[in-house]
Amino acid sequence: MFAFAPARVACQRTQEQPSQQPLEVRVTAPSWEKSCLKVGVDRINHSSTPLYLSGTGPYISLAVKDEATATGNSQDTRWVNVDGLTEVLSWEAAPITPGATVHNDYCFRAAVAVVNLTKETRREIPLRGRLRVEAFYFLSEEDWKKNKHYHEVMFSEHSKPWKRPEFQKTESTTAYVEIPCHEVGCNPECEKPPIVLRDEQRILPDFYYFEEKANARGRAIGDKLARKSPTRSEDVQPTH
Repeated sequence: MFAFAPARVACQRTQEQPSQQPLEVRVTAPSWEKSCLKVGVDRINHSSTPLYLSGTGPYISLAVKDEATATGNSQDTRWVNVDGLTEVLSWEAAPITPGATVHNDYCFRAAVAVVNLTKETRREIPLRGRLRVEAFYFLSEEDWKKNKHYHEVMFSEHSKPWKRPEFQKTESTTAYVEIPCHEVGCNPECEKPPIVLRDEQRILPDFYYFEEKANARGRAIGDKLARKSPTRSEDVQPTH
């Protein structure tokens, strides 16, 4: 079992401030309450007209390193979704008036599950290092409706590829924030992104959660990674 002490962070970190955009994403400093990482996200409209917040997102992701590039000074990083990934697709949007703020509070478990579908493995990696928050929006109601119409036509059973409507992409704003150490003091290991294998990813639904063999194979992966880096474990045992 990957054990966390119910301590408060002793390290002090700062959030990167994004450049001014029509929509700003502001993340409150995360804090641990027992095994829950509390994070607050504000989406602020700095424009003089209403913006339209996409029905998908915000997407909150954890920075991880592929095992193949985790040695040396490699800066290769990819992201594993922590929140926002869903099986339900939505083309809707909600208006946010000029100067207004939409606030959301989150409480994340101390680990996130990654799965290899080919090898049928599942394991939980520690929530540590860095989070990315992505918010999507449209500059006008017209842009939102154009985007919605495109997807409705493309997902229609009567859709004809040669009659595709004009596509309108969403705008996006991104913010990054450091995750505080869960242990006492400033252990340098708690700042490092967790290690994952190249084919490991987060999936929904988490249908391997109750699969004993898949979790056992995942524990074996975590043990192998821990032997390569004995100062830390890259596997958190699931609690059923």
